[in-house]
Amino acid sequence: LALVLGQKNELDDDTTAAYANSGAMHVLAVSGLHVGLIYLLFSAVFKKLPYQLRKKRWLEVVLSIGLLMGYALLTGSSPSVMRAVTMFSFMAVGKALNRGGSVYNALAASALVLLLIDPSLLMSVGFQLSYLAVLGIVYIQPKLYALFQARYMILDRIWAITCVSIAAQLATAPLAIFYFHQFPSYFLMTNLFIIPAAFLILMLGIFLLLLSSFSVVATGIGLVLSFIIDWANTLVNWVAALPYGQLRDVYLSPFETVLLYSLILMLILVFTLKKKKLLYPAIALSMAFCGSQLWKAHHQLNQHEIVVFSVPDAQVVQLRKGSQGLLLSSDQSSLSPDKINYHVSPYRAFHRIEADQLDVPVRVFYGGRILVFEGIKVLVLAEDAELSLFPDSVVWDLVISSRPAPLGSIKAKEFVLNSKFYESGDEKTHSIEEDGYYSKTW
Repeated sequence: LALVLGQKNELDDDTTAAYANSGAMHVLAVSGLHVGLIYLLFSAVFKKLPYQLRKKRWLEVVLSIGLLMGYALLTGSSPSVMRAVTMFSFMAVGKALNRGGSVYNALAASALVLLLIDPSLLMSVGFQLSYLAVLGIVYIQPKLYALFQARYMILDRIWAITCVSIAAQLATAPLAIFYFHQFPSYFLMTNLFIIPAAFLILMLGIFLLLLSSFSVVATGIGLVLSFIIDWANTLVNWVAALPYGQLRDVYLSPFETVLLYSLILMLILVFTLKKKKLLYPAIALSMAFCGSQLWKAHHQLNQHEIVVFSVPDAQVVQLRKGSQGLLLSSDQSSLSPDKINYHVSPYRAFHRIEADQLDVPVRVFYGGRILVFEGIKVLVLAEDAELSLFPDSVVWDLVISSRPAPLGSIKAKEFVLNSKFYESGDEKTHSIEEDGYYSKTW
């Protein structure tokens, strides 16, 4: 279902993680490979029709576009499928008009049509990665493939798949790292077997759907299909289990992402135009990227921060000094490991906080916690805090409250509210529910 129709709901978490860690996750997303194969199968079938039908070029266009649109709707109309369907539709129209169109024009036209229908697709991660992958394969793959001429067919096929994998990764890696903060180390090894396997699984899956009413034939196809899927899953799990298979917690800023793409483009121009002078801007871009990483690391090591996370049914406060941290929670029972992994762990990984090593004395006082962090007086109030017991003569630098009622005589330079209520006065107020997580850095 995942490989043929893009339905990943039935996949267990271990299988999904194995495909992601080995760099094979792309075959579980219905994309141009699937649409292209269906288009080629239809073209092959149409060529076998009587001549009177075959000479009606526009009949082939209408039928092929209708078939591709039907497949897109069946698979959920993801950006990668819609991109491929619209691109092949433009190619089919160009073929009917006897015009040899450019694949770049077809790609640009498909993007224009999709964005006219839904402009918000421009901000979709799937849309961005899908078009970048195709651009990389179309532009970079032929240049890589021309660098080596294999004498034997099997070596030529291996080299072709390797070039496709490298081209797609070069085009998508910076943006994928920017969004997901990880990179599969063994993607070349994985794609050598997963791309041919996905091709076979897709073809057999389509035939299985078409011939499902013929039980004997469908059973035979199903047995072969099961064997190939088991074989592919075994190899994917083996690659995923290799050491250092996934480079995790790699963080790029938008500026660093642009620098990486500029560097990749400059290196491509160096090899294609064969001009050594272009190495100088490439070296400058490399130094700028390294400098940005070093400045960011230095800045973080000398930074102090107080964070209040937006965690449902829990009050979670993070104190950070460089890469040392201390996590405070109002209710440990409501703070499950899943909530920690989803809401807190990415922040701690970004700042290289491995354990709570920060030593900050915290005094518990009638439903409140009092602490002084790097000169900042902080009062953390739970829902049941007794406000009348806190002196009204003290002006706190920061008050973090989960109480569903006004804070009365509590005074502070800044309030962070973890619940819905109105706060009178001129103090600066930050609502977690309305404004998202809170961060104070200095």
